[in-house]
Amino acid sequence: MNNQWSLPWITVAISAVVLGLGLSPELFQWLYFDRALIVEQQQWWRLLTGHLVHSSEAHLGWDLLGFMVFAGIAECWHRKKLIVSIGIAVFMLGCLLMSPFGLDRYCGLSGVLCAPATLVLLAHFNKQRDVLHFLPLFIAGLKLVIEENNADLLLAQQGWPLYAPAHWAGVMAGIFSVAVHAKWSVHLPKNRPIAVKPNG
Repeated sequence: MNNQWSLPWITVAISAVVLGLGLSPELFQWLYFDRALIVEQQQWWRLLTGHLVHSSEAHLGWDLLGFMVFAGIAECWHRKKLIVSIGIAVFMLGCLLMSPFGLDRYCGLSGVLCAPATLVLLAHFNKQRDVLHFLPLFIAGLKLVIEENNADLLLAQQGWPLYAPAHWAGVMAGIFSVAVHAKWSVHLPKNRPIAVKPNG
């Protein structure tokens, strides 16, 4: 975790793109994830752009708010972890959506934002492992379980039905990125002191 905070320009840039696309609804038809169009017409960009567009203003508002908060904090703490977590999340979500368990149509940033949210909540818990620091992690986990079984009870309907597996994929991406970074840190060679030969 970095001691010095810096401007979360990656979060700002992604948020600006998402907001801009939200203000241009005519682009939605060209960007949302559509399995048939990807397979039959090779519109592969939808695997990426599907995360950037939303089915309603409420959907956009909640996803953008969550992403700006969690990704912004994660980037200020550790930019490389954020980049890795988002990259892994996009890859895992693409594999999930194209699998037999995926959807015909999908859109939204919620799956991706679960990756930086996981980074922040894990870092908060690791800072001091007590009940108080574990509580946000527990609440987030409880939310995922409720989504899996009673998606209609959460917030208001935001257009298309909620797809809980996308959120689980984002969480796994966040956990995996932490593990990858920890492994890299262990294998990084430590700087050895340079021996200075005394004069004489």
